[in-house]
Amino acid sequence: MGDGGERELQHLFDEYAGLVTQTRLTCLGLGRGRVRHLLDTGRWQRVLQGVYSVTSGPLTRTMVLEAALLYGGGAAVLSHRTAAEEWGMLPVDDTEPVHITVPVGRSALPQHPTLRCAGRKSELPVPEPNSVLHPGVVVHRSRAHAHIAVDRRPPCTTKADTALDLATAQTTAHDAYLSLIATVTNGNIRLTDVRRRLEERP
Repeated sequence: MGDGGERELQHLFDEYAGLVTQTRLTCLGLGRGRVRHLLDTGRWQRVLQGVYSVTSGPLTRTMVLEAALLYGGGAAVLSHRTAAEEWGMLPVDDTEPVHITVPVGRSALPQHPTLRCAGRKSELPVPEPNSVLHPGVVVHRSRAHAHIAVDRRPPCTTKADTALDLATAQTTAHDAYLSLIATVTNGNIRLTDVRRRLEERP
């Protein structure tokens, strides 16, 4: 990899909180063999399928969320409980998987939690081996994907759509009602916004 590739790789690390995908690495000329060596020696760690951290330590919440978005692809947005946490509608629970929504047709599959483990050739100590490194990813798909996201970092579903997603995920109408009341109140969502989204969404 030349100097230009090294600079672009560093830019990726800076932009995505020390995370990178195998797809981007391949585009920069860093092959799977080189990546496997970095993982085996413990310099990097696998966070999710095709997503790596260039550090061997624990992940911050920012890194956990960014890893899920990178796994989902460029159009992925935080949704459901995770978006509600980001909007302040629910308390943050780091043990819960990250919820993302992608457009219909995307092939991303749910991911189980990733555990900390030493690389096959690593001599570096692993903090809390077999503890959870990443809590996993729940993938939702939406035909209205282009209309439910808001331009922010990290990208999320809108407040109203987040509240509706959480309500429709409940098992009973009563639970859905309670969920909607709580998220609308905690998120300071205007009822007119909720009504409008109810009319617009199928």
